[in-house]
Amino acid sequence: MTGRLVLPVVAMLALALPSAEAAARGRARKAAAPKVDCEKLLPKEVRDQHLPGMSLETAPCESCLATCRLTRGDDRVTLAYDCNSPYGAKVKRELVGSGMKEGSGVGKASFTDLGRLIFWDKETGCQVTVTWLGGKSEQLVQLAKAAEAQLTKSAIGR
Repeated sequence: MTGRLVLPVVAMLALALPSAEAAARGRARKAAAPKVDCEKLLPKEVRDQHLPGMSLETAPCESCLATCRLTRGDDRVTLAYDCNSPYGAKVKRELVGSGMKEGSGVGKASFTDLGRLIFWDKETGCQVTVTWLGGKSEQLVQLAKAAEAQLTKSAIGR
């Protein structure tokens, strides 16, 4: 008798799993932030001031607002914008626990390590990760402040 029950239960699970997976994909699509072109997030004036001579590319990013890559020879800078990662005590513990230093005067919260600065914007709440392995820490902070000044609700379509 138990042998007869196993097959129908397995068949019901097999039928239920695809619909559960589809529902999860639907929720993920709804949660995804709108895409924004990097030209809007880092206008030419800002790039010319902080990153002169670097070319800008909006890189593909499925789950974030935008990933902006700037290059000039071997010098590379990346700014990744994620509006689905709210800041909280758990995030702070994880970042400090990973060796990042808290505070750089950017956003409502910020953390730095070698060549990387992560901050949460005051107006939008978006997390921005600025990576500049060849840059000095002062350059990194200045670039992050300039990026924060451009990050407004209207700039990201909210």
